[in-house]
Amino acid sequence: MYQGRIIRTRRRLPSGFTLVELLVVTGVIGLLISMLLPAVQFARESARCAQCKNNLRQIGLALHHYVSVHNGIMPFHVGEQDMTDVRQSAMYALLPYCESNPAIFHCPGDIGSPEDPTPFHVHWGTSYKLEGRALSQAYVPERVVQEYDPRRGQWKTERKKAKPMWVRRIDEHVVGIDSKKLAEGKELKPQDLVQSSQIQLARDMFEPWKAGEVKWNPLRGVYTSRPFHTLRMNVLFVDGHVVSVTSKEEWDLLRGRVPGSKDGD
Repeated sequence: MYQGRIIRTRRRLPSGFTLVELLVVTGVIGLLISMLLPAVQFARESARCAQCKNNLRQIGLALHHYVSVHNGIMPFHVGEQDMTDVRQSAMYALLPYCESNPAIFHCPGDIGSPEDPTPFHVHWGTSYKLEGRALSQAYVPERVVQEYDPRRGQWKTERKKAKPMWVRRIDEHVVGIDSKKLAEGKELKPQDLVQSSQIQLARDMFEPWKAGEVKWNPLRGVYTSRPFHTLRMNVLFVDGHVVSVTSKEEWDLLRGRVPGSKDGD
């Protein structure tokens, strides 16, 4: 009787994850990403803030080089609300004293406004607000302009008075004298009597506590303010030091203002 060999084959099971295992792995990965994302965002914001503060320090150095060459005279500037040509900015006077590098006037957090992602430095030459009371005032003629009223959502025609040229000197800031207001016979407020360590020279264009305000500018048009940094504003003072400000109360104290007083530049 023939006895055949019985060959047994081992059945191979397909390798891989089950659906449940895949869902568990996906959930764990998602959880890890959600935990890591804030840390990554914080690191990026810290890097942007550090670069911004370095930019402001470089601007401060450029200013002190400028005044040492020009016998203590501060560079001339036209404020954003009166500026009709970007070359009216004091930035262009300071450029030769910072290796003609416009990048130091560009904040890495400047990504424009919700209405227009074009960075503000494209229109104004700089992402930083240059403080008019710290700089010499360039002559601006009398003019009729169309201005936008954000409260009413309407345009209005305004006649603006001429602004005479006024030369400011850094030694006036060192001792805390606002010579322009004294010459005009205006009452001096606490913020007018502060020294260079309390007079801003440049800062991030928008205060965090004013986020969402609708504003208007001749070179930009209507826009909504969006802070460059999360919950902070970097500020350069005339004496060259840079700080990060996190509240309006802190900002008022740094400038010598009475807490709760009406804000303005």
